[in-house]
Amino acid sequence: MADKRKEELQKKRAKLEELRRAREDRKNTPVVKEKPPVQQQPSRKDELDAILRDLLDTKSGPKVEPVQTPEPALPEEAESTGTPGQNSTDTTGPPTTSSDTISSSDIPSSTVTSVVTRFVPEFTSFDEIVLDLPPKEIVYYTKEAQTIDTSFTPPPPSEETIREKVWKEFEAEQKIKEAAAEEQRLQLEAEKKKKEAKPNDLSDQEKKNIVLSSEFNEFVEHT
Repeated sequence: MADKRKEELQKKRAKLEELRRAREDRKNTPVVKEKPPVQQQPSRKDELDAILRDLLDTKSGPKVEPVQTPEPALPEEAESTGTPGQNSTDTTGPPTTSSDTISSSDIPSSTVTSVVTRFVPEFTSFDEIVLDLPPKEIVYYTKEAQTIDTSFTPPPPSEETIREKVWKEFEAEQKIKEAAAEEQRLQLEAEKKKKEAKPNDLSDQEKKNIVLSSEFNEFVEHT
């Protein structure tokens, strides 16, 4: 059992060593990036030479080299860049043929105008995900509002304070009841004394004033 365990450990160590070596080899080997081939855009001169070569192949007769022009020939310039044999009026020389010289009149105008081409780049399409994100909220701070406004709440009253408050309310209510009872008692006593009191006799002077009063005399006369 121990030998089997030892053999498994040796295999694991060998595998780890092999992985470590492979990792070091990958680190040491320089990574060579392959550059994509650069497509060279053909010049106008090369395009003109190719067109002339195609035209010469279609005609009968021996092949001749195309006329070398310093610049891309336009219809007006092609006529002025002909060979000296065409423009001269030498009658002694042999007649020129289409196979010996090439003039701009042999080249169709449509072919010459098609030489001027533009490089069209290649377009690639890809999927684009547009996310409508809300604008970021801008928070402005002032010197007057830098702290958090917290309201102070007083602590709840204690049990002793509640008892004292209830006792004071009870005493005040008892005093009010006692004052009302005392006032009612005094009122009853006053009414009782008023009922028990005898009418007072008039003095002589009061009697004389009553007899001499005009009201009393009128009363006596009418009766």
